[in-house]
Amino acid sequence: MVYSLPMKTWISYTAAMLMGLAATLLFGDSAFFAQAAASVVVVLIGAGFILLVPFVFVAFSAGTASLRKNRKGWSLAWTTILWSLALTVLLPLVGSVIFHLFPVVFPVTSTAGVPVKGLSASLGQIFMPYLSGYNPLVLLAAMALALTLGYFLRPDADVIRPAYAVTNSFSEVFFRFARGLSAAGFVLVFFFSVHWFVSLYRDGTVFIAGRFLLLVCGGTAIVLCGIVPLVYGVATGFRRNPYRALYRLIAPALMALFSGSIYFSWPVLMSASRHNNGVQKRIVGTAAPLYIFLGRGGTAFMATLTATALLYAATGSLPAFGIIVAVAGASMLVSFASAFHPGFELMAAVLLVFRFHGINLYGGEATLLAFLPLLNGMGLLLDVVIAGLGQDVTSAHMKTAVTVDYRDIT
Repeated sequence: MVYSLPMKTWISYTAAMLMGLAATLLFGDSAFFAQAAASVVVVLIGAGFILLVPFVFVAFSAGTASLRKNRKGWSLAWTTILWSLALTVLLPLVGSVIFHLFPVVFPVTSTAGVPVKGLSASLGQIFMPYLSGYNPLVLLAAMALALTLGYFLRPDADVIRPAYAVTNSFSEVFFRFARGLSAAGFVLVFFFSVHWFVSLYRDGTVFIAGRFLLLVCGGTAIVLCGIVPLVYGVATGFRRNPYRALYRLIAPALMALFSGSIYFSWPVLMSASRHNNGVQKRIVGTAAPLYIFLGRGGTAFMATLTATALLYAATGSLPAFGIIVAVAGASMLVSFASAFHPGFELMAAVLLVFRFHGINLYGGEATLLAFLPLLNGMGLLLDVVIAGLGQDVTSAHMKTAVTVDYRDIT
């Protein structure tokens, strides 16, 4: 009897993306098609948030208890924080150099002059958590509660060991669910990519913004294929191949790009880190949720390119290199706050950069709306890769890293 191996997620997700592009080219002019795609995405994003909170709570508490059991908590904490800070500082500086060498004016879009009251009315509104919908503070509270539970769940007494075993078992159940979601995630990528392509297609600005697209896509490629792998090599002593780990993160990276949301991309990332890159469950269960709020170097990089391009367009003259670096510095700081605006991380980061420097574009920030799916998606794609490679760095430092054979990856 011959058994067929399931299709690898990086292949199925890529195929789903191409099918989404084909569907857009065929039906992109239909208002009904665009509305249907948007409605499906809204439902999926809501479902993703409902699934992510209990997943993070159980995985984080079980992982914390396991790390305390083997006294590895501080090793995970300092490697996660150091990796996050290093790339959050480095990538915006790389973005400032790229823009200085290849300056591009932000293109005029169909949303120019549209008021952005919800995001730019005041600094207080930018930091104000959502009063309804998908509040990231709920996720943060779940992590804090899970940390407390995991701390006291350390199996150092006979009476605690059954509770530890039960929590660990529930964690395994959620990871199995994440693996199933990852395997079927190409269906979600299809719907997300349709909405993504339709949004850019119906606006049309993307077709006349070649230089800006080159800046964004070329800059992302430099960071993705050059800078981040180099830092990974330094962090692991060049004992592990960054590109092997990188291509095995294609599925969660595509999910992040097209969904523009952490809610589905992070469970897929956690499954890929464990089953594709061989990172221990306890590391994935604790480090991956932390990167939701700490690992925002990709968003900071994209905010640097976007904010400087907007300044160039608003002033009509190329900003001095010192100003570009100042924008990069502000992007580093505000990138952490962007995590509290899921789906609008890039918009929130850019607005905060301008507020930080006291710059008023008088509504010019609204031009971002047309390119938000692209810019926000690219930033999240880099954030996912940073989180995935960061977990691998922690695993290597803790000497638990293993190399998974290609036939065994999902």
